[in-house]
Amino acid sequence: MPRTVPVLAAATLAVLFAASPARALECSLEGVVLECGKTSQEILEAFASPQTGAMLERPLDVLERFERPADIERFRKSLETAWRAVNRAERAERRKLQRRQISAAEFETWSQTYDRALRHYAAGVTFYRTLVWHGKTGKAAPQDG
Repeated sequence: MPRTVPVLAAATLAVLFAASPARALECSLEGVVLECGKTSQEILEAFASPQTGAMLERPLDVLERFERPADIERFRKSLETAWRAVNRAERAERRKLQRRQISAAEFETWSQTYDRALRHYAAGVTFYRTLVWHGKTGKAAPQDG
C-alpha cells in the first residue's frame, strides 16, 4: 500500500470534519475582546460564521461597551490576533495543496470559508473605525470641514 493513501485519507477526513455543521463556532465579544477559539482552524471557522459577520456589521449595537480609549485598543488587538490565526490556517491549507495532500477542488471549497472570514475581518476593521469616529478614543470625533 503506498504511503500517500493514508495521508490523503487523513487529509480528506480533516477537511470533512472541519466543514461539518456540528462544529458551528462563532466569535463573541467578551466585554471588549473578540473571542473566537483556540486553534487557527477553530478561529477561522468562527470568524467565517454568519453570526460573527452579523455582530461585526452592526457596531452601533455594542457601542456602549467601549467606555475608555484602552477598550478600543483591546478590541483592535483581539481582532488582529484572530486575523493572524486565520492567516496561519490559510497558509497551512496552501502548504497542503502544494504538497498534494488535498486536491484543488478541496482547497477551493476551503477558500470560500477564508473569503467569508476576509469579509468579516473587513467588517471588524470598519467596526474599529466606527468606534474611533464616535469619539471613543478620548478625543473629539472628527468633524467635516
